Order: sequence, then structure tokens, then C-alpha cells
Amino acid sequence: MTASRQPEAEIINFRSVIEKQLFYGRGEVLEQYSRAWDLRTGEAYVFDKFFPTGGRLLDVGCGTGRTSFLLADRFDEIDAFDIVPEMIEVARKRDAELRTKINFFVGDATHLPVASTRYDAVLFAYNGIEGILDKQSQMNVLSEVFRVLRSGGVFIFTTKSCFNANYARRFYIPRLMAQIGIGRHDGGTPLEVEVTQGNQKMRWHTTNPLAMKAQLRRTGFELLYFNSEVRLGRGQTGSSLAANFHRWDHFYACRKP
Repeated sequence: MTASRQPEAEIINFRSVIEKQLFYGRGEVLEQYSRAWDLRTGEAYVFDKFFPTGGRLLDVGCGTGRTSFLLADRFDEIDAFDIVPEMIEVARKRDAELRTKINFFVGDATHLPVASTRYDAVLFAYNGIEGILDKQSQMNVLSEVFRVLRSGGVFIFTTKSCFNANYARRFYIPRLMAQIGIGRHDGGTPLEVEVTQGNQKMRWHTTNPLAMKAQLRRTGFELLYFNSEVRLGRGQTGSSLAANFHRWDHFYACRKP
């Protein structure tokens, strides 16, 4: 990253952290995540198919601990963190009630505060990586996950699809038009969207899966599996080129050689 680019990225990331803490750390959003206790469409299949049994799991962006608790019986040890302190507080209270002995802490996915080659599996569920708006910072996340995985370790995560007509109409096309002087630019990056939950709003990145696959290869990962939430919801677990262009979320399972 160039010297001129670094301050810009730091500002984007700082703004994103504050936005996430305000969005997830209070009100009905925090309450909704605190109640969540089920696996999403496709998660059960991908977890069961590709996660090992036993060993150590790192749950990145764990929120209030939904996936950590649901995977507690599968792994010997689980470390889980989120950048929103209020969510970790909820997770710790639930951990004490359930006596699951999961290690919850506050942390930043772009600088994992853990030792190299420590984990057999890493999870970044529910499009958590898309809350990181700066491209270089997303690349840092992939590099950090690669670092903390043992050889043969598995990384599972999801992204929000950029191939969504509603996103294009509301966000992508108006930004392109603004660049040629038609309308006003909202200040967002080309593939950024705004999500509303209740009376709270937050910005998210969206991803072209073909570009993400290329980045995974550059980082050193081997892609084991890819599919869309649309196909998994239909029970279509086989590979498909069309899955790249579905409008909802995408699942990736990768391995560190």
C-alpha cells in the first residue's frame, strides 16, 4: 500500500469500526442477534462437510456467539471474537450460563491477536468480511487467516453477491452516473451498499465471487468448495458456474496447503 493510500484506508476502517459498534452494539439489532440460535441456509451442509471434528476453531466476527455455541460440541477448543464489545458481553454471559468454556474476546479481524499456525479451522460467518470496506484490509484478513491456520486447516466464510439488480439500481448505477455529472455521488465505493435493520443503517461491501476466488489463490488458499445460498437452499450442493452470479450470499470452503 502506498503512503498516500494508507491514511485513506485508516480513515475508512476507523469509520467502519465506529459504524459497526453503533449498528450492532445497541437497540433492536443487538437484541435480534442475541436471540439468534439457528444455522443459516447452507451453513449446516458446509460445516458438516468441510470442518474437521476436534481441534481448535477460531470464530472471527462471532457477534453474540451464535455459530460458536452451535459448533461447541464439534471442536475441542473455540476462540471467538468480535469488534463490538457489547456483543462479546452477551456471548460471555451466555457462555457462563451454558458452561461451554468458549474463549470470547474483543478483537480486530485485520490484525488477529493470536499465534501463527494455531488453528485447525477458522470461520468468518454471515458475510462478516463484507463489513470491512477497504479492499486492502479485506486482503489483510485473508492473509491473517492463512497465517493462523495450521497446514491442512480449513477456512469457511461467506460474501454478499454484487450480482444483485436491486443493489445495482440503488447504489452502483447512481454512482456511475454521478461520475459523468448526472446526479450526486453518495461517497460510497463502487460495490458498497447500505443495509437497514430496524431504524439503524450500516454500509457493506459486496463481492464478485470470481475476484474473491482469484484473491484466495494469491493468498495461498486451495478452494475446496463454492456455492450460493440460493442453490444450497434448494438442496443443490453440486458445483455450478451459475452459482457465481446468484444475487444472494456465497459460501467458500478453503484449505491451507
